[in-house]
Amino acid sequence: MLLSASSVSVAAIASTQAVAQDEQTAGQQIQIFRWAEDYSYIEKMDRPRVGFEHLKWLPMGSPDIRLNLGGQYRLRLDSVRNPSFGLVPGQDDFTSVTHRFLAHGDLHVGDNIRAFAELGYYVENGREPRARPFDESDPDIQQAFLELRGDTLPFSPTLRLGRQEIVFGAPRFLSLREGANTRRRFDAVRLDLQIENSELALFAGRPIELDDSAFSDSSDDTESVWGIYLQSPSPISSSGGLDLAYIGRRDEDEAWAQGVGSETRHTFSARAFGQTPLSTGTFDYDIQGGIQTGSFADGDIFAWGLSAEAGYQFDELPWTPRIAMRANAISGDDDLEDPDLGTLNALYPNLGYFTDATTFAPANMLDAHPFVEFRPHEKLTFEVGADFLFRMYEEDAVYGAGYIPLVPAGQGGSGQIATLVEITGIWAVTDHIEVKASYVRGIAGSIIDRVGGNDFDFGLVHASFRF
Repeated sequence: MLLSASSVSVAAIASTQAVAQDEQTAGQQIQIFRWAEDYSYIEKMDRPRVGFEHLKWLPMGSPDIRLNLGGQYRLRLDSVRNPSFGLVPGQDDFTSVTHRFLAHGDLHVGDNIRAFAELGYYVENGREPRARPFDESDPDIQQAFLELRGDTLPFSPTLRLGRQEIVFGAPRFLSLREGANTRRRFDAVRLDLQIENSELALFAGRPIELDDSAFSDSSDDTESVWGIYLQSPSPISSSGGLDLAYIGRRDEDEAWAQGVGSETRHTFSARAFGQTPLSTGTFDYDIQGGIQTGSFADGDIFAWGLSAEAGYQFDELPWTPRIAMRANAISGDDDLEDPDLGTLNALYPNLGYFTDATTFAPANMLDAHPFVEFRPHEKLTFEVGADFLFRMYEEDAVYGAGYIPLVPAGQGGSGQIATLVEITGIWAVTDHIEVKASYVRGIAGSIIDRVGGNDFDFGLVHASFRF
């Protein structure tokens, strides 16, 4: 029997789709947010399940009910000589070993209902003078939420209720805190809407207050956060995007160099990113700016920040090197006697904001960070660079991790804070296993020198297994 041309095309497309389903693996679906993974391909493939597919898309007594099981183990070793340039009393050299254990279940009921639950157990040994609150905990609920979808309704709403991890766009003001042992999460309500080619998210909740006892974590009733986030295609580049965000936050007990008080802060930010192919490679950019208003104690807040990264990847050279520059301008306060506050608050920052060494908080600072990336193998990536940090206002502090003043306001003078030289390598051994190593040399600048600080060394190795 002869087939028409249209029949041949349809048959070829169906064959290609079938092959594509059979070529997918469970490891290829793994995401940093485990609830974002999609294992529905298993139901469509023609071959038998293999490996961890036996834990995915499991029927639960009905064709419409499916369960995914998964987890993670991460081993991380941090070794520091002269932490924080020796400026924090009681902080000695240490080597810290942390273990992260996560296990989750993801239950789908049809296409519109989901229940996701994740348990975590965290262990730390060796940090001086003591473990941080987010380093260790007996078993507790990392995430537990109910998700309701309305794909047939206008704007395809998705409503999520419960304990959940929340990150939008580049994590400048709302990060996952992946570098720490426990990831940040919130007791929150979140609504996602699809508006043509754009996505709109609204959320409100409270961060989790950590307790190292079993199943004792609870929402922090002294702090609340709410916001709206819009992600749209770039108006100038087909491969880019435009993010707009508003985040509101109230903290009844916020501390800055000028004092302690209740703070209400409103953050407005915009981000543009994309990439453009050129003759011998690809140019990319990522620019984000934000302003903050609100009140602190008896004063008003006006703060601002600007971050940018631009790079060029040489696609035709061996190891496809990418030469790039990161830079930040982050406002500080120029008058501690004035009750008004000009210091930017990154709200929920990544601890390793500048490098993997969690030495500085993003406030009252200018920095320039040239670096180069290269890939000697498709699974092996290296980055080498140096970050030059400068103080914006002598009248405000140089803030260390957790916004604790590392150099007090009015001390140390102006000029360069430090140079952070970093070498990082990441080896994606398989889809399930990743190994990362990082070394940072912290070279004291003139400000650190004046207050008696000295150079530090930081080393990191972590290995992660996810299934």
